[in-house]
Amino acid sequence: MWIPNAFYPSFVALILNVVFIIYIIRMGLSKPGNFPAFLLFLTVAVGVTGEVLERIAGPPPEDAGMAYLGSELIALSGVFLPAVFVHFGMDFPYRLRVGTLIRRVVLGFLYGFSFMGVLFLLLNDKLGGIMVWKVSPYSAIGQEIWGMDYGALYYFYLLASFVCGFALLAVLYIKLRKTKIKILKNQIKMVLAGLIIVYILITFSVMVPALLRYEFYPLSSIALTVFGIFVIYTIARYNLFVVSPVQETGKKAELKHRFEAGTVRVLPTDEAYSLFSEQVHGGIPGLLFTVEDTERVRNTYGLKKTPVFRISETPGKDTLNPQVPEHREMIPFIISEFLEQSSSGVVFLDRIDAKWDSLFVEFIGIIIDFVREEHLGVLLITPSTESAKKALEGIGGRGNNA
Repeated sequence: MWIPNAFYPSFVALILNVVFIIYIIRMGLSKPGNFPAFLLFLTVAVGVTGEVLERIAGPPPEDAGMAYLGSELIALSGVFLPAVFVHFGMDFPYRLRVGTLIRRVVLGFLYGFSFMGVLFLLLNDKLGGIMVWKVSPYSAIGQEIWGMDYGALYYFYLLASFVCGFALLAVLYIKLRKTKIKILKNQIKMVLAGLIIVYILITFSVMVPALLRYEFYPLSSIALTVFGIFVIYTIARYNLFVVSPVQETGKKAELKHRFEAGTVRVLPTDEAYSLFSEQVHGGIPGLLFTVEDTERVRNTYGLKKTPVFRISETPGKDTLNPQVPEHREMIPFIISEFLEQSSSGVVFLDRIDAKWDSLFVEFIGIIIDFVREEHLGVLLITPSTESAKKALEGIGGRGNNA
């Protein structure tokens, strides 16, 4: 096997992108930002695999067939970059608030544009090498290796990727300006820093050489892998709690109770759990915050898919500490994002006042006002103390209690 110097950066980038993909799968693809991040790294991994094949194809002119296969994979990655860039910008670390129709049209057009590129790749030779013109040797890191010469149409996809990268920058900047939540601001800042590095490296190692038609070792895979490191760091450090509405698995149960959107009910614990379980097993997406052990709650009520968070001062998986300012401000955000995506969803706050301080009244009032004013979802509350019950009555928490 031919192992040139240029092989090692590509191989390291491939290993890292595979690690990123596995990590995101383990973190859960149901979280809003994780799925487009998964698609982004999968796209990059395909392109880097193509680079690796080009590198090990042997010193020219040994194995042009393997080198050509590698160039096809690089091109395949390239035609999907415009779509995954915009998709990532719209959904990471949370969904951009645009109409459902607008979202579908934008993503539908971009992914359609990408699949057209796949069709052009399949017909590449018959159409005169419009995507991959040829593979030819060039010097890289002191040795001669195979490399891809772009076809005329592929230049257009490169330009589209460049433009959509700017769109990604713009959308992230808009989110940074609009959000007031520190934990989200920090996450977006890190991603923006990684993206700026990508732009610098790709501009001077890919775009400029391609336009001026001179050879230079492309740093696109390395740049996108560096970007991946920034994204993965933010997922591990910050993207812990944002969720998307999901329905419970298995056969749907009969819904005995139906509620208008914007309903708030204050109930005893057993009754609230019974009602919440009925709703989620009846096909209504649910979201639960509790002081109980999350695994015990899941096992007791058969909550396999429903997001469950524990309110506790003890650190742990899916645990929010109300004494930590970043966690405290995330709870209303999680609820609002969840209900924005599922206007019929049911949110259950189970005795969380037990772990709160004097800010509980202000906090619960924000959530109740959001549910009622936006006319979104159903809110179930089980207070643990008499003072919490009186506080809820004082802010109208029983207004829709049947």
